[in-house]
Amino acid sequence: HLFNRLRSDAFGELVILRDLISKMAGIRYEVESVSNEVLEARCGGERLRQQVENPWPAEFLFEQAKAEDAGKGGGAARIKAYYMGNKERKEASECLLDALQTSKLTMPILVSIAQQMADCAFTKDAQDKSQIRYTSWLHRQAQETLLVYADFLWRRMPSNDYISLLPKITEIVDRFHLMPELGLLIMRPAIRWRSESESLAPLVDLGTNVKEMLKSVEAKNPNLWKSMGPTLYATFWSLSLSDIHVPKLAYENQLKRLRKALSDLDDKDRVDAKARDKDVKKWRDTLTNEVQKLEGEYKKQVETQKRVLARLEKDKSTWLASINADYKTFSKSTPTSLLQYCVLPRCIQSPEDALFCAKLIQLLHSIKTPRLSTLVFYNTILNNFGTLVFSRTENEARHLGKFVCELLTTLNGWAKNETIFNKECFEFPGFNQVVGSKPDFLVYAKYQRLVRLWHQKLSASFCQCLESKESSEVHNALTILSELVGGPFP
Repeated sequence: HLFNRLRSDAFGELVILRDLISKMAGIRYEVESVSNEVLEARCGGERLRQQVENPWPAEFLFEQAKAEDAGKGGGAARIKAYYMGNKERKEASECLLDALQTSKLTMPILVSIAQQMADCAFTKDAQDKSQIRYTSWLHRQAQETLLVYADFLWRRMPSNDYISLLPKITEIVDRFHLMPELGLLIMRPAIRWRSESESLAPLVDLGTNVKEMLKSVEAKNPNLWKSMGPTLYATFWSLSLSDIHVPKLAYENQLKRLRKALSDLDDKDRVDAKARDKDVKKWRDTLTNEVQKLEGEYKKQVETQKRVLARLEKDKSTWLASINADYKTFSKSTPTSLLQYCVLPRCIQSPEDALFCAKLIQLLHSIKTPRLSTLVFYNTILNNFGTLVFSRTENEARHLGKFVCELLTTLNGWAKNETIFNKECFEFPGFNQVVGSKPDFLVYAKYQRLVRLWHQKLSASFCQCLESKESSEVHNALTILSELVGGPFP
């Protein structure tokens, strides 16, 4: 029923599908209002995500049972209900996944949602209403459902099963008429780097999926490889936020909370009297096991990040080596292509992708990627920021705000401390401002003036947007500002 309704452009069923996944699978992903705590946890592994989405109810441990006529149980009853809820969600999640696989609608539903997102401006309702805000609402519903449904499949379905159901990237783009960035979102588990790979294994496995992806991209953009190497493009789309960023504070907070719950179990006088000794023993064993698994997951992610950084260091010299152009040409064309075909399409897809794009650019700068001018990259996006605001939906504007917030936090940090600037920027290839053969690196005083100029440009862009007669442009500017004000801007 849901699939047939989606094929009929029924956007109301998108909300039903989102709620169904949330209730049955226990995946709580409020794309529109995701908190920094949840976003940080989503950078981690499955254990950390589960602890944030469905935390162990330590706050009920000392809650005493009420009188029977009050109809309320104490802490023991609440904790038992928590375990029962986890069991029910696991069974419901397996049931939902089995229903999708039995009906062979797992991938058709995913592709249909992506098509709804891509074609929402051309639906009958959108054309009848002829309102930008309504079309934006349709796009937001489709985008949120796509992210939640994809998250459910990636976390609950074995990777090999998911990959076996995927159509070819050329089929996604040509037959289903999806933009390459949506196709790459659907294909991500098939092209992403495997964290269990050996440290010497390439970040990009040039297997069938990746080769087809690069061939399809080249067919759509024949001149792209003249300004950006195909391996850099594939590396960008194959990595995820968890590969380059370890949420250390999120792990520490959850471990601290679980260890405190363990110590609280020893205070038998305060623990709910209804809790039997075997209940307390079960809770202690569960908490101890959870602490051990969280610690192991954290160590594994740290090792994964080390392997990724080591491989990036090894591959960086090959990314742009094949570009046959003078410095003046590629110093501008490469950052522009990276921005146009990689960063902008991905940073507006989700909150995690917004952080990923900002952190990856900073990482490419920090490892001294040859021939890549991060200075031109920052200058291009900040000087032309106003043009990016109008053509966004509300959610995309919010994600763009998170991306710019992360960028400005990095740039402001360099501008405030000369020691940090000299350590992380001076004599780095990304801050080479020369056109000739002899390098001319940006010095601290000039960089401070440049940052002030960027802030002035941003201020002028926001003022222009806020004075616009188009309500959606004003709304988008306010949405982006809500992510920046109180932080790195103004």
